[in-house]
Amino acid sequence: MSLMESITARVIRLLVKPYLTGKVAVSKQRRHLNLLRFFPGPLGVQQEEVIIGGVPALKLTPAQSQGTMLYLHGGAYCAGSPASHKDMVARLARETRSTVWLIDYRLAPEHPYPAAQDDALAAYRALLSKGESPVVAGDSAGGGLSVSL
Repeated sequence: MSLMESITARVIRLLVKPYLTGKVAVSKQRRHLNLLRFFPGPLGVQQEEVIIGGVPALKLTPAQSQGTMLYLHGGAYCAGSPASHKDMVARLARETRSTVWLIDYRLAPEHPYPAAQDDALAAYRALLSKGESPVVAGDSAGGGLSVSL
């Protein structure tokens, strides 16, 4: 195993694995994931807080937008938000030249199934009603929501 592989394995074992065992409270998971909001987004992407289909969202528009994407963030359906994912998704918007709608779907356990799916579907239908043909994408739990649409 290379030095980089060894370091990566240790970081995962120490920092990621505890979150996967269920031993870390949901409130702590949310707090830690939302620390990602402090990473600056890339230049050339406009950010606007909006409502789409009754769902709060962050609309990320690159300088030369040519398409539309609905992005569903990950976080095991109980954590994550547009704030935690905006940097990564802003880069995606810039690289794909797509206006990306990053929705703030309702999270478990306060809002059990099918709340997140209902929010994703409402946002998707709202984009369709605006004449858009959105690509749907997501990571982790958001990937699961993506294929459920």
